[in-house]
Amino acid sequence: MFDDIEKGSITVIAGPMFAGKTLELLRVIDQLDFSKKRYFVFKPMIDKVSKDKIESRWTKSKKAIVIKDSNELLEVVKNDFNNKNDQKLFAIIIDEIQFFDEGIVEVLDELANNGLNIIAAGLDRDFLGSPFKVTSSVCGIAENVNKIYSICKVCGSTAYMSQKIINGKPVVENDLDTVVELKSKAQYIPVCRKHFVKKGK
Repeated sequence: MFDDIEKGSITVIAGPMFAGKTLELLRVIDQLDFSKKRYFVFKPMIDKVSKDKIESRWTKSKKAIVIKDSNELLEVVKNDFNNKNDQKLFAIIIDEIQFFDEGIVEVLDELANNGLNIIAAGLDRDFLGSPFKVTSSVCGIAENVNKIYSICKVCGSTAYMSQKIINGKPVVENDLDTVVELKSKAQYIPVCRKHFVKKGK
C-alpha cells in the first residue's frame, strides 16, 4: 500500500455492508501508528451512527474529523500544510466515501499528486444494487482497489450486495415512504447475487 513513500497514492477498500471495510481501515491506522506516521481520519457528517469516530462492528474505533463536504476536507489538509508541522502529513484515511459529494474525486487526486497517501473505504453499491457514483469514480483514479466481501445471510456463500429490509420484506424501490421508514425500521443484510431481491425479480 505504501510502496514508495516519496509519492502519493490512492487506495480504495470497497464492498457490501458487513464486509469489514472499516476494520480494514483501522488495521491500516494501526500500521501508521506503529511506524509513527502522521495522518488524518475523516468521515462525512451524514454518517451519524458513530458521531466523531470511525467504528467497526467488531468494536474497534478511532477518533475522526467530521466534515460536511470535500471542500472542508481540502481546507483542513491545506491548513495543516501551511502550519508547517515538524513531521510531514503522510496519509489521509476516509470512511464512508460513498456519502461524499462528487468534488471529492478531484480533491483526492490533487492530494495524492502532492504526495499524500489516501486510503478510502465505502460501499460500492446501494441497496438497489446500483453502483455508488462517487465510489466508482474514486476507484477509477486509484492505484489500488481492494474489493472485500461478506457472507450471504441466506445461503452462506460470498455476499456482494447489501439488501435493505423493512418489516421483514426487501425494499426494491427508493420512494418517499422508504426514506421515512429508513430512520427507525430498516435493517440491512449482506446477500449473494442469487439471493439479492430487486424490482421485478
